[in-house]
Order: sequence, then C-alpha cells, then structure tokens
Amino acid sequence: PRAPGGEYTAWSPAGVRPLEILDRAGTDPEARKVLVEVATAICQVEAPIARRRLYVKISRAFGLSRTVKSREESIRAALGEAFAYFDEDGFVWACRDDALAAPIYRRNALDHVDSIEEIHPRELMGLMAQARAKNPEWVSQEDLFTWALKRLSAKKRSLGARGVSEALTRALKEAEREQS
Repeated sequence: PRAPGGEYTAWSPAGVRPLEILDRAGTDPEARKVLVEVATAICQVEAPIARRRLYVKISRAFGLSRTVKSREESIRAALGEAFAYFDEDGFVWACRDDALAAPIYRRNALDHVDSIEEIHPRELMGLMAQARAKNPEWVSQEDLFTWALKRLSAKKRSLGARGVSEALTRALKEAEREQS
C-alpha cells in the first residue's frame, strides 16, 4: 500500500527483450511465461494501470515503439487475465485485494500517463475527497480542481485540457456522494 499522495512511479524496462518472444507468446508456453513476468512486473510498479497502457508498456519492453490494434489484441489473447485482476473500469491491478482497498492517488500521475482517463477513477475520487477536506467549504469547484491538478502534475496544466474538468467533476460528485 502506498502513502497518501505518494509520487507516481512509472515502470521502465531493465532492457529490451527479443521481439520473437512476444511474437511466440500466443503459442509457446515458455514465451508466454516471459510475457506474464513482464506484465506482472509492470503491474507491481504501476497498478492500477489502464489496460491499454499495460499493453503499450509490454510492447516497449520488447522493443516496439508503437502498439497497433492487432498487436494489442495478440498481447491480450496471449496474456489472458489470470496473472492479475482486471476491474470493471478497464484497469489492471497486481491482485484483487489491491483493487478492493481504496486506491490512494499518486502525485504527478498526469506527468506520466497520456491522459487523465489513464488515472483510475477511484484515485481521482480519493484526491477530490482530500481536496474537499483540506479546503474551506466555501471554496469554488474551480479552485478545488486547481488544487487537485497541482497534485496530479508538477507542470502547469489547464482545467480546459481534454477530459480533465469532466473527470474531476465526476470524481468530486462521487466523493461527495460517499461522504454524505
């Protein structure tokens, strides 16, 4: 379990594995074992991780700079879902117990992922619950979002960026619903 507001840690491969292992993973049990080891290592560092981000990270570990849809499908088929826990929001967790615990938001997560949609909705909800608790009741929604955005990114980010305001609005509503 992470400390509240702990820094986001992005997984990076120790080295590039041979692409032929990834190519054989659907039919060769030894190659599949290597694929599962890579996926497990990624999940242990980045979970909860968006399913698509996991497949992209796996592709990078095998030297691919792009992950086309067909590659994503072959990874999904070869990997299966037995190695980790896949939730209803499209995220992968190292194990089911981790998913059952309330996830703690990770500071600067937005600096590592492609979009706010790659941050688990429950992490955003936890962040907005903290924003609500640490700010006066009279503070505006925009000020709450700005407070939250400063924790999600070390960079100067705009609330107008694609999906940001919508995701934080959903998270705030959910946090307020749970607290009432």
